[in-house]
Amino acid sequence: MDFWLDVKCANFLESAIEKTEEQFRTHFGHQHPLELLDNLPTDPIFCCVCGKYPSDPTYGCLECHFFVHRSCFERSWPEEIQHFYHPCLLTLSENCIPNTFCRACRLLLPQGTAFYGCKRCNFVMDVGCTFLASTEYAGNQEQVGHFLHGHPLSLSKIEESNQIDCYLCEKPCNGTAYGCGKSGCEDVYFHKSCVDETQQEILSIRHTQHPLTLLDHHLTPSRCNSCHGFIERFTHFYQCAICNFNLHWKCNVKAATEYEGHNHPLILWENIDNYYGLKCDKFQITTTIKETEEQFRTHFGHYYPLVLLDILPTDPIFCCVCGKYPSDPTYGCLQCHFFIHGSCFERSWPKEIQHFYHPCLLTLYKDCMPTIRCGACRRHLPLGAAIYGCKPCKFFMDVGCTFLASTEYAGNQEQIGHFVHGHPLSLSKIEESNQIDCYLCKKPCNGTTYGCGRSSCKDVYFHESCLDETRQKIYNIHHPQHPLTLLDHHIISSRCNSCREFIKDFTHVYGCDKCDFNLHWKCNVKAAIEYEGHNHRLQFGTNIGNYSVLCRACSSTIECKSHVIRCLSCKDFNLHLECGPLPYRIKDKCHIDSLTLTNSLGEHEDETDDEFYCDACENKRDPRLPTYQCQECQYVAELKCVISEVISTLAGEYGDAELRSPLGQLGRVLLINPKDAKHMIQNKEDQLLQPLPASRSLSDILDSLSEAEKKELLSSGLQIRGSEIVTGNPFDDEKILQFSDESYSHFMKFLHHGESFYEEFQLDGNIHKYYSFKLDLDDKVVYVGDHMVTRKYASIIRSLLSKHGDVSVGSSTSSPELKMCFFHVLCECIYSMSNTSVVEITDDKLVKWWRSLIILQSAGFRIEFAFDRLKRVAHAHFGAYVRKLVDKTRQELDRDIEALTEKRKRIIVAESAKSSLVVECLREAEVLKQSKAGSRLL
Repeated sequence: MDFWLDVKCANFLESAIEKTEEQFRTHFGHQHPLELLDNLPTDPIFCCVCGKYPSDPTYGCLECHFFVHRSCFERSWPEEIQHFYHPCLLTLSENCIPNTFCRACRLLLPQGTAFYGCKRCNFVMDVGCTFLASTEYAGNQEQVGHFLHGHPLSLSKIEESNQIDCYLCEKPCNGTAYGCGKSGCEDVYFHKSCVDETQQEILSIRHTQHPLTLLDHHLTPSRCNSCHGFIERFTHFYQCAICNFNLHWKCNVKAATEYEGHNHPLILWENIDNYYGLKCDKFQITTTIKETEEQFRTHFGHYYPLVLLDILPTDPIFCCVCGKYPSDPTYGCLQCHFFIHGSCFERSWPKEIQHFYHPCLLTLYKDCMPTIRCGACRRHLPLGAAIYGCKPCKFFMDVGCTFLASTEYAGNQEQIGHFVHGHPLSLSKIEESNQIDCYLCKKPCNGTTYGCGRSSCKDVYFHESCLDETRQKIYNIHHPQHPLTLLDHHIISSRCNSCREFIKDFTHVYGCDKCDFNLHWKCNVKAAIEYEGHNHRLQFGTNIGNYSVLCRACSSTIECKSHVIRCLSCKDFNLHLECGPLPYRIKDKCHIDSLTLTNSLGEHEDETDDEFYCDACENKRDPRLPTYQCQECQYVAELKCVISEVISTLAGEYGDAELRSPLGQLGRVLLINPKDAKHMIQNKEDQLLQPLPASRSLSDILDSLSEAEKKELLSSGLQIRGSEIVTGNPFDDEKILQFSDESYSHFMKFLHHGESFYEEFQLDGNIHKYYSFKLDLDDKVVYVGDHMVTRKYASIIRSLLSKHGDVSVGSSTSSPELKMCFFHVLCECIYSMSNTSVVEITDDKLVKWWRSLIILQSAGFRIEFAFDRLKRVAHAHFGAYVRKLVDKTRQELDRDIEALTEKRKRIIVAESAKSSLVVECLREAEVLKQSKAGSRLL
């Protein structure tokens, strides 16, 4: 499961560690921790529960401007609430998704925040706006809650000089009006008459089928069925959701006229598209008064009537049919920038057309739906306009872009049509001073390039080489299931499987229409990495983007902007450069001979040395990291000094190359050309048709063990338990400070007979409890020689067999499955030891290693070499603890001595300045010290 934490949240959590529970609390209504504020912000703030200005102690998130009284903190929030702003019940939800807006204040809700909403109506309000105190509107009140606005409205007196318009009728507000005083709604005022006369639900003569409901939170771009203008966001309008019928509030007040020449009511319009007439809302039929039929015509390719233009616009315009600048009489719609020659007006439009920009046939549709954008010019298409499109691919083009004259790309031509862009591209020469980048590779365009000269595509230029090398359909080795198609009209929010960055709209991307697999054009590299440590091919990346991920090998963070080796199919498999497979041999300018990857010190180096140096930069190096060495010359170079050669090799610049991981796992770089990729993918598809042999996993092996084998496996740990069990701490601090050998003996006894050593060995039938490390039960089992082992540990077994022979020769275990379980314990131990530095070893981890080797030794495995190393490590761990304890004790004693010395000095100073009363008391003590208390009384 992916887990992400942005920097802001991480900072909240870090600062919260040092705070008490009273100073720092979490609340389900907000995704960030809330802090008890000593000083409130100077800006006006409100409690999100009661809506009042905080007067008592307040918890808040300054980053999100979220505040709640301490007295309101424990208040229970109702699961459902009836709000004056929405006719349906609002339900409490505790986890806001991204890009959600509050319909009252129109502000973006922080992700994870609690909110009230109506899913059926797609209506959301934040908690603060929901809980603002209000009353239902009922006449002349000082403050009212009305369905026209999401916040309470207060009665105000408006001066004429203020020039404030009513939010409904858009006429000036003079005298008494209702207004909202919250931040962000300073311009929201309503005439009292508009508030009184407006109804939340009406019956309209323009739409007799269903009632119309008043809304002001329209999100989907639509047009008013009366004036045909776009309904802007947060504009008041009446809607029938069933019929998708919409009316501006101001259009609903226009009078309707019955006309014997038409079946529906007509509306009088005084100034629309240069004509004066009566218009039908439903069919856009108009009875013109001033214009002749020749001057005013309708065309199925556009939603609005077209007017014969006497004067053409000064901006460049093109005929939507032939694509040329109008030279003869032209009809046009100035509002939508739609023009057509008089000679082209009667031209027949083909029902289907093959366009260079899309591989499928495009079909003519004569009634464009809302929210559709042209894939070529990226403009929203007018409601009802004719369009060409491919519905299965959700691809559409307006008529003008579809009919632009072009030819298929075939070499060096003055104008071409290419699938990377929806308009014809013209050959251009770019000066260096223009600073124009290629739309594909994002590198500067210098010299000859192809560009689009249309107004909406002024920044679209391409290198000729990029056009030549780009293919519309590719076969990628990282996605062998299906071919990938080049798109640049990506609408659905997705991430690139390589760089993990979001794919922006109209970015060139290779995508699979059957799987959620996408690659930026620049991320489609030809090099792949085959690696024993993972089932899929990997890809090397030079930049992981603006976020961090976890390394699968060392479990530490791979910082943003770092190099990474990752799997494009498994989104959580990432490796540090130094943790993954590296080139086994490289040739670098820093040394005359080839250098070999090594994960240990050089033969000429002694691990007892305190410092180790890189011969390339002559600086200190970390001996725990892999290096490149020339043993013959006793030359050692750290990774960062040969990084350019390493990166070039992994990126495939030198072709195929042998790789090794720090643990000896094998790999190689494959440079795959498109033809080979296609052949490999087709073979993969053929194999999918054949029955494959079942691969066994680690879980299958464990479950297949007989009861006798399970008992033998578990008893291997129990039979070495012995009679003595050491309890408590592995270290006896008192004896350690005496530098006694008894302290070391106690430590070693704990490793051999520690109580935690045996506590997991319970014969309850669950064989999985046998292992002290995290198991990957789905890991596939492979053969290395005659031995079965999981794929993850194949390289470790291979190295063991090569260096130490078959360590299981002395084992009495005959079952291959049972022997594999013992080998798995050994590999887990060696893998964990190889990824842990000595200074990072914990008591628990050392005990687990020791336990594993004792189990294997008792089972007859010849692992003296591993025990010899672990004993040295145990000695080092004991010595490190001794040094730490001694240093800590000395520091504490030094502090105590210093404190006592200071106290002695203060006593000496005070004694020299003692008072006469104290002197008298001291003298009496000296005189009477030998006498009895009752002397001379009798």
